[in-house]
Amino acid sequence: MTTKTVRRRFERMTENNAVIIVPLVNPADIPGTITHTMLLHPSPDQRNETLAQAMNASKDSCFLAVASSPGNTMVCLSARTLAEAENSLIRARKIEGMTDVKLLIQKEMREYTQWLDSAIDRKTAETAGTSP
Repeated sequence: MTTKTVRRRFERMTENNAVIIVPLVNPADIPGTITHTMLLHPSPDQRNETLAQAMNASKDSCFLAVASSPGNTMVCLSARTLAEAENSLIRARKIEGMTDVKLLIQKEMREYTQWLDSAIDRKTAETAGTSP
């Protein structure tokens, strides 16, 4: 397999959301904060307005927003207390056109890149008929 083929296939996978690239934030490395994610489910007919209101309401604590089109949005936020995180949830649920909001508290991030890289190297070597 050529580099050009791999690049083309990887680009197609990212275009079709099979691979998603986002900044990595390890909540355990940020002392004094609670990193949390809200999954926003806006009404399809009010999606843009609803998400704009949600982004405006969380602009001070939001560090990442990923929207799937058409559909839902994932927002990563930081808070100083659990009560502050819960208030973000309550505010988001009160936005007109929001059908549901889920709150996920992030404790830590586990990294599997070394395992993935070695699996890719092993399979590449196997395909090429060489040893990894």
